[in-house]
Amino acid sequence: MNEEEIKSYLERKELWKRTPDLLRAESLIGAAVRNANFGKSIPIKEETAANIFKSFYDAFRQLGDAAWWKSGYEPRSHEASIRILEGANVKLNFELRKIDMFRRIRHDEEYRGGIVRPDQAQEIAEFWDKVSKELIDWLKKK
Repeated sequence: MNEEEIKSYLERKELWKRTPDLLRAESLIGAAVRNANFGKSIPIKEETAANIFKSFYDAFRQLGDAAWWKSGYEPRSHEASIRILEGANVKLNFELRKIDMFRRIRHDEEYRGGIVRPDQAQEIAEFWDKVSKELIDWLKKK
């Protein structure tokens, strides 16, 4: 993420400058893994799709929050939390834009009465399996 984007988030109060907090970042990484593991433990059906989707979405958001805390910022919006992951130095970084699509699906479900379908829950679960290990490794080196 470049300085101009960070400045924009600060101006909109979607980020607050803080002292880097490595313990909080590690805690958030652990919470992300727990959320994803919870999502994996539930069979995907019509009635469980939204909760499973939210578990994986929250896991991605928590990884983004961890990245900000390591950089000395407190994220105050989901967009900022997700956006920082797009700059991760991982093999599939061009695919990380999917996480923002997941953010929009979650937002529609949460605030506009949208329905999360089982195929969407399956997609986010598979994406987590595909990129999470590398994202976590990237965060730990950050």
